[in-house]
Amino acid sequence: MIAPQLDWAVGTIRRNARLMAGVVALIAVGAGVAVSILSVLGAITQDPIPGRSDSLYSPRFDPRSEVEMSVDASPPKLLSWIDANNLARGGPSGEVALSAGGVGMVTGTRAQRATKMNLRYANAAFFGTFDVPFKAGSGWSSADDTERSRYVVLSSDAAARLFGDKRPVGERVVINGTGFSVLGVVGKWDPTPRFYDLSKGGFNTKDEVFLPLSTAMQLKLPVVADFNCWGAGWSQIAALETASCGWLTMWVHLPDQSGKQAYLTFLRQYYSSQKESGRFELPANVSLQGVEDYLDEAGLVTPELKLQTYLAYGLLSVCLINAAALLLSLSLRRRREFALRRALGASQLDIVNQALFEGALVGLIAGVFAVLVSFTGLYLLARLPTLYSSVIHGDPNTFVAAIVLSVVASVTSSLFPAWASARAKPLNNLNVE
Repeated sequence: MIAPQLDWAVGTIRRNARLMAGVVALIAVGAGVAVSILSVLGAITQDPIPGRSDSLYSPRFDPRSEVEMSVDASPPKLLSWIDANNLARGGPSGEVALSAGGVGMVTGTRAQRATKMNLRYANAAFFGTFDVPFKAGSGWSSADDTERSRYVVLSSDAAARLFGDKRPVGERVVINGTGFSVLGVVGKWDPTPRFYDLSKGGFNTKDEVFLPLSTAMQLKLPVVADFNCWGAGWSQIAALETASCGWLTMWVHLPDQSGKQAYLTFLRQYYSSQKESGRFELPANVSLQGVEDYLDEAGLVTPELKLQTYLAYGLLSVCLINAAALLLSLSLRRRREFALRRALGASQLDIVNQALFEGALVGLIAGVFAVLVSFTGLYLLARLPTLYSSVIHGDPNTFVAAIVLSVVASVTSSLFPAWASARAKPLNNLNVE
């Protein structure tokens, strides 16, 4: 059954090569561009930490004055050192991760010349809160936080850069002139976007060296954060441990609703106590923001990307309409052919099936070119100076999607021409010149 339809479809494409080439080009361009943009959108909006995204929360409250709040109603996303440590120490049961970003010059045994690397200052609970896997060794302990120990954990890439094939655990690295012992190497772990701290954009940078937050403060290592100060905070920023400035990220792992409610109650009590002490003055408005809401508020899907998505949909629609018009013109040229087949006993359904089969074949051909268009589009988008260029890449799923979309688009474009061909009356079309 399929072989005769395939022979007939191939013959139709050969006899109408120019017109079919136009249909293929329209569908390939429309589907290829649409898949490219949707692939970028998917990379940006993907779940960064599957399995835990629905149980991780960032505490939100407003420590600012009423005047400062009137300028910007959104409370700071980051916490001050005082508030973050008070909440981490005094809250109900639950894993609490505190961290901030930084940069430093790092050396290992592989090369004596220092390499600039991205640092992550964190507490010991950071690794457990985010369920970070270890390739070798482990993280430090809460006692090491208190003692401000000189330990580090390396990413797999950083370990390779600093030590090559040598086992790094137990080795020594130097950060900005201070020696640290390597405790562990992180396995495959790269949340995208890097939801737990968007200060560096969330996409184009990766944490390479992890070290105790308390140690970083003692050594006055540089902090990279979206500082948000209130009151006299900007004049105090040189002393981050006492400044009224938000610069620390805080995430709490609360696996059940009872734990979440208990933590909300604790937050309300904490805010009330700080208001009574005179540190806060606004009415209590505390919340726990989940990963999805946190990323939505961050606006990672920029207006430019939204516009590109709308334009891609628009282009695909225009291409489909024009492809349908070309296929309709082809069906009008084939009226005598369809009339003859009807006269020889073919049903309307046979005509529709043949037209849709031809559309599917054209879609497969267009799909090959759509893959090339999508690959080219992703290649060009990855080289634009955007905050998410590093996560743009083509994979087998992207290219399969380009082929599937092309086939669906071609078959969709063939629906009306197929219906019009089947509805034509044989006796009226047998005499068509």
